[in-house]
Amino acid sequence: MGYPDTILPFSLQMALPRVMTRIRDSSLVLPKVNIPGLPEKWKGGRVEKLAHYLANVARDYSESFQELYKGALNRPRKALVISSTLGLGYYMYHHNPNERTFRDVYLRHNFDISLLGENVRNPCCTRSQDSIARYFNSEELRRWNLGLFSIMWRDHYSDKCGHALANCKYTKIGYFNFWDRIVDVGAFDRWWLISRNMRDFDVNPEEWHPDGSPTRPNTLSMAMPDE
Repeated sequence: MGYPDTILPFSLQMALPRVMTRIRDSSLVLPKVNIPGLPEKWKGGRVEKLAHYLANVARDYSESFQELYKGALNRPRKALVISSTLGLGYYMYHHNPNERTFRDVYLRHNFDISLLGENVRNPCCTRSQDSIARYFNSEELRRWNLGLFSIMWRDHYSDKCGHALANCKYTKIGYFNFWDRIVDVGAFDRWWLISRNMRDFDVNPEEWHPDGSPTRPNTLSMAMPDE
C-alpha cells in the first residue's frame, strides 16, 4: 500500500515499512503478566489471552495513576488548580438549569408580584415579567445549552411559524446581533438576570421624591392608622 508524498513526510515513509514488518512478525506484543490460580484447562486458549489482556490494561492504569500521584506531589499548586477546575466543571455540568426551571422561576416571581398592590409593585419588575410572558405566549424563547451554563434568548418568530421571513437564512439571528436578544443566563441551578431584576419587586421608586418625601402623602396618611 503506497502513500503519496503530500500526505506523509519522507522520514515517516522510510519508517513505515519497518513498523509494518515488526507488526507482522508479532515482535511488538506486550509482555505477559503472570496470573496465578488459572486452571490448566484454560491455559493457552482464549480465556488466558483475555486474562493477560485485562491484566496488562490494569497494569497500565496502575502505572498511570502512580505517575499522576507523583506529579501531584511534585507540583501541588498545579494539581490543585487542575483538580479544582475539573471539579467546578463537573458541578456546573450537573447543575445546568433548563427551560423548565426558567419557567418555574418566572411563575414563582409572577405569583409574588400578584400578591402586591399596584402602588407597591416595582414598575421595572412588572415590565420585565410582562415581556417574558409575551415571549412565552409567542413561543419565541430559545435555550442555548453550552454544557456548563445555558442562555435563554429571544428569536424573531416561533419555530412553528411558516412565514417566509421566519425560514429565510438572511433574516436569522447571527453572532453579532445575538447578544442583544439574551433574556437570561443560567448556571449553578439559578437564572441570574431574572433574579437580579426581581430583587426589589416590592419597592416602587415612584412613590418617593428624591428628598425622601412621599409622592402621594394623602394616600400614605390614609393607609397609616391614627395614633
